[in-house]
Amino acid sequence: MRTGPRGLVRGAARALAGHGRRSDRVELTERLRARERQQAVVSALGQSALASRDTRAVLDEAVRAVATTLDLCIVNLVERRPDGSQVFAATYGWDRRPGDPAPAAGGPATQVIRGGEPLLVRSTEALPAPARATMDALGIRSSAAVVVAGDDGPWGALVSHSSSPDAFGPDDLHFLQSVANVVAAVVARARVEHELQLRATHDALTGLPGRELLRERLNAALAAQAGPVGLLLLDLNGFKDVNDSLGHHVGDDVLRQVAPRLRTPLDPRDTVARLGGDEFAVCLAAPRSREELRDLTGRVSDVLHGTYETPFGPVSLGGSVGAALAPDHGLDAHTLLRHADQAMYRAKRESTGWAVYDPRLDEDPTTRLRAVNELRAAIAQGQIRLAYQPVVHLATGTVRSVEALARWTSPTRGPQSPADFVALAERSGLIGDLTDEILRLACEQAARWLTAGRGLAVAVNLPGSVLAQHGYARRLAQRLEQAGVPTRLLHVEVTETTLVSEAAVTTLRHLVDLGMRVLVDDFGTGYSSLGRLKQLPVQTLKIDRSFITGLAEDRADLAIVRAVVALADELGLDVVAEGVETRQVADALVALGVPRAQGYLYAPPLPAAELEARLDAWPSSRTAMTEIG
Repeated sequence: MRTGPRGLVRGAARALAGHGRRSDRVELTERLRARERQQAVVSALGQSALASRDTRAVLDEAVRAVATTLDLCIVNLVERRPDGSQVFAATYGWDRRPGDPAPAAGGPATQVIRGGEPLLVRSTEALPAPARATMDALGIRSSAAVVVAGDDGPWGALVSHSSSPDAFGPDDLHFLQSVANVVAAVVARARVEHELQLRATHDALTGLPGRELLRERLNAALAAQAGPVGLLLLDLNGFKDVNDSLGHHVGDDVLRQVAPRLRTPLDPRDTVARLGGDEFAVCLAAPRSREELRDLTGRVSDVLHGTYETPFGPVSLGGSVGAALAPDHGLDAHTLLRHADQAMYRAKRESTGWAVYDPRLDEDPTTRLRAVNELRAAIAQGQIRLAYQPVVHLATGTVRSVEALARWTSPTRGPQSPADFVALAERSGLIGDLTDEILRLACEQAARWLTAGRGLAVAVNLPGSVLAQHGYARRLAQRLEQAGVPTRLLHVEVTETTLVSEAAVTTLRHLVDLGMRVLVDDFGTGYSSLGRLKQLPVQTLKIDRSFITGLAEDRADLAIVRAVVALADELGLDVVAEGVETRQVADALVALGVPRAQGYLYAPPLPAAELEARLDAWPSSRTAMTEIG
């Protein structure tokens, strides 16, 4: 059969249409595969970012991943500094280092940061002359840029360059934005960790180094031993009267004025630290002779004497300074701190203003020995008591757990601060006996509540030295079994420093396997990395009160709590806010998504009977007692 011209035309048209459909399918398939590859890259980068503690390494990995995935010649992460300047945070394919100034002058990074929207540069001809000249010199023909978000506007931009014109499409922009979102999360986490580290090592009120950082610098000075090293301890005479008569906020104003006074006679290499309350310390690390160190002690005492400005007018205060010198008065930080403390109290007792440690005058071993013997007797004779503070579920107002807090009244010195007698127990080797007594009391009370139908979980603080003991998890489980308390009703609270001990962490893993819950107490005051939390046997973070009390007014505290809650949510961790004292703070916590809280707003630590009476009057608390969260 012969085919006419019209049949040939129709046949050719059908063939071309079929070929066009196959081409479309091939193109669609290739696009889908490209998107899958890009999604896999973003997923891998996200996992790496969550696991890594090295922010720089993650940023380098991000630009490298973009370049290799899209086959690009140059990829840059550009950071916007607070003053508006731009620097490279990470680069690929260009001989620039992190921190080097980035060329602004109307380039893609500048346009994206200013405009806040993704940008496609299909040809460098569309750019201002300075930016075009730079890109032409590098062989760049087209670019794509997206914003890396920050808390207060753009943190910066992710900028990709190709040697081909019109090399980027909508799918590429979507991929770049996904990578930029991962970078934004990494940068935010790094900023929060830095802030937490700063809070852990520095005093929030004065910005001065705290006790642990002072110890580090003192130990470093002792190790260098370029000459005598001096340590001064000091406090303000009359400060308590200012606090009591004018209020703590006025006292805070006075404390902020101490640091600049102390720095006046010092060398920049010396360290001024605040230890707590009105107690400060100075590590005199700059090389000086013994005579110069003694003379400087007197001058530090002099600068403390004088008037301090307050909203109610000037107040006159003085100070007492105690000094200890290495190697004369000790070769380690602990000994020097103890001897300087003894000298300071002699200066206060004798109203001399300052004193240098003298073993003939300051050594008083009987006082410490008497305190240790009293504490040992208190443990043996059952004089330790427990108070219980409820943990409140903010959404429902119910109480499902309490924290057990030790109390002790010395027969000669009256009620003792828990921080003081726990520290005494640790120094004297009584911490194991004290912990056993606290656990005994807590287990007995938990059993009584369980029998009465309250089913309250009880949280007990366990020190790292106890948790590190071989076989401790088994012994603790046996104690609970003997008391008739299910393991789920005991919550174990530890500090961040405990999580440094591998032996303690191993014990905690066993306790979690047995059904107990592990909480990190005072979170944010130690040195732990947020990224490491997923590797630890931890279910709950208790955010330290220093981040909570000023939450309604302090944007930094607000940002930290928000970031901790977000990360805890990603890691599947619960969060408890400590130290809640006002309704305003409680409302802020609810808005931030914090599920639980404890503090004087709800109840102070109470004896068991008083707590039971409080819970009986607590709205909806009876129904919550039968379920353990």
